[in-house]
Amino acid sequence: NYTAYLLVQQGHDVHVFEDHDVIGKPIQCTGLMTASLHDVFMPANEYITNVTEHIEVIAPQGNKVSLNAKEYIVDRALFDQALARQAQDAGAHYHLGHRFVSKRGDALVFKKSNETVEFVTDILVGADGANSMVAKLLNPARQRQYCVGIQARVRGLFDSNKYTVFFDNAISPGFFAWIVPEDDTVARVGLKGTAGDFQAFLAKFGYSQIEMQSGPIPVYDPQYATEKDGVYLVGDAATQVKATTAGGIIPGLKAAQCLADALKHGDSYEKRWKRKIGRDLWLHLKIRRMLDAFTDDDWNRFIQLVGQAHVKTVFEQHDREKPWKLMKVLFREPRFLWFGRRLFY
Repeated sequence: NYTAYLLVQQGHDVHVFEDHDVIGKPIQCTGLMTASLHDVFMPANEYITNVTEHIEVIAPQGNKVSLNAKEYIVDRALFDQALARQAQDAGAHYHLGHRFVSKRGDALVFKKSNETVEFVTDILVGADGANSMVAKLLNPARQRQYCVGIQARVRGLFDSNKYTVFFDNAISPGFFAWIVPEDDTVARVGLKGTAGDFQAFLAKFGYSQIEMQSGPIPVYDPQYATEKDGVYLVGDAATQVKATTAGGIIPGLKAAQCLADALKHGDSYEKRWKRKIGRDLWLHLKIRRMLDAFTDDDWNRFIQLVGQAHVKTVFEQHDREKPWKLMKVLFREPRFLWFGRRLFY
């Protein structure tokens, strides 16, 4: 939707083909974004569900660290729909219920109900998510890697001013669990793990489930092709996702800007987005590989170090969109080097 808006502003005749009949649904996203969203545009109240001011990090042994950090929690369906309206108001044409099937020369082939529809274009942008069909045109033999998050909206009692992260292999092996409040009584709760892990987590706090919201999340692949012969990939389709947190909204929005700029100036989209976000995504991937090897003792030690005032300050000054800036903690607290010994292996 954001790519469509940027391209139609440049004078392109833009047509958006959406697989589903309703934009933004089904929801498969926590809808949590850092204040770095301001680097792209100012968020609007129409889709903001909550704004938290603190992140509570909980270690396996129960130790807690609270970080001051503003986070936007959006209704992902309303967010997508707002960006779609913006694109339509600018002149983009939308075609709902069209599933992309293949590309034959300049013709795109879609399935709409039981009909086959063709559309001729000179530029094709695949912004079609984790299971992108367009991505297979550029990477027919390369296997994508995924992690699968399980999330539900639940009822309970919550502090609406903070979201909580649990680093505990007994809860979410090799990843983390989260509680993201929409308000004092409803939150989005999830983890990476099995259905049994998830149900045990809900039962631990006595939460009652409202609706499920889960799906596959691509792991960033630096070798994944994202442009060739007028075909481009943006967002999850391009694996432009932070491997540490599985967040991809802000990287995808920034990549959309890179694509618009590349088409405007006639240069390489892939070089542009890799200059803008590629180094950060690469470091996220390296950090994820390090974290995958953490034991609960590692997490206890790591979070204890994060709780020190001189380290907290660095984490509060730089959000997770900019991991290279967070490397400043190594100068504030050299004991972090013990964890980073695997980063560049």
